Amino acid sequence: MIWLTILLSLTFLSGLFFLFPVLATLIYKSEHDSKDLSKSSLQTIRSLDILIPCHNEHGRLKTTLRAVSVAVAQAHLLFPDIKIQITVGLDACTDESLSDTLGFDVKIRNFDFKSKWKVLCELTANSNADWIAFVDAGCAWDSRLLRNAIPYFMMRQVMCVAPRYHVPGSGLAARVFWTIEAWLKTLENRSGGPVSVHGATTFYRRRELIQALNLLAGRTWINDDVVIPMTLHMTCPQAKILYARNRLAGFSVFDFAPRNSKFENIARARIAHGNLQWINHLLPLVWQWNQRTFLIAMRRVCRLFWSLVPLGFLLSFNLWMADLSRAHGVWQPLGVSLVVSALGLFILMRRPTFLASIRALQSLWGMKKASEEELKWS
Repeated sequence: MIWLTILLSLTFLSGLFFLFPVLATLIYKSEHDSKDLSKSSLQTIRSLDILIPCHNEHGRLKTTLRAVSVAVAQAHLLFPDIKIQITVGLDACTDESLSDTLGFDVKIRNFDFKSKWKVLCELTANSNADWIAFVDAGCAWDSRLLRNAIPYFMMRQVMCVAPRYHVPGSGLAARVFWTIEAWLKTLENRSGGPVSVHGATTFYRRRELIQALNLLAGRTWINDDVVIPMTLHMTCPQAKILYARNRLAGFSVFDFAPRNSKFENIARARIAHGNLQWINHLLPLVWQWNQRTFLIAMRRVCRLFWSLVPLGFLLSFNLWMADLSRAHGVWQPLGVSLVVSALGLFILMRRPTFLASIRALQSLWGMKKASEEELKWS
């Protein structure tokens, strides 16, 4: 029993990291490997719309507009014929977010949706550009990002470009996590690209994006940075979602508006609920439509339920201590087991990601779920 629990925990742990990307690479290795992008046929890019949904982002919106405007100016030095329009969608703002747009060449749209998803859909529906960028308020681009991404937009084989995500000043654990995540997404490039990107900035070819949004219509999705690339990956197997993590080439997006620690639990619960939403409503369709996409998506599923790994190891340790206690007829191993378990649970319960994972597990067992109406803007 002990070894079975350890084996299951280790298997699930591998599912959090390399297991599914490696399997997808071995079984469904794409003919359009990132190494072969140079062979892709080219097309002319005439326009790009940069869409920034915003709800009460005063101060943070200005940071984004300043960085994006610099990157646009850099891109125009090399590609002066490409029309680039920045549009800000102000959704039910009650602060001074509008004042952040003063002095910038941007188009303003006002909404009262109280839903990021609806803002993105409306802004996309009113765009006629060849490519569209979804950008979160509070993030900043490397000044070279756009000019170096445009050549990929010209490749017919590429339908989505996702740059690497950074949080300046983050702790060691966060830096290690995002480094590993970047490496895994790069590995997923070998089988058509990742099925999830970071919502801070993502570039989409509008034709495929419209098709994906039409398929996803009828539901207010919470995690747009998962459901859109997953739908693209599922429905366009010959095209590629390119994850670009080369910092030297400027493929970096910096988050200068990290969540306030007071709202971390709420934000994590929102993300977890969004993941449960696509697992429940989208993943069955993915299984029927494209098994390669389903296999890559399983890493995201494991990430949602990652709390099973430390709980599995704690259970294995307790079983081992119980066996020692019975074998030697002493109670000390049980005392050690109790102390270690209490300390481990105390540390884990202080982690918002662990609590969100536990609540997701509870939801699977029919416990009360938060309604979608309660989880819109963070």
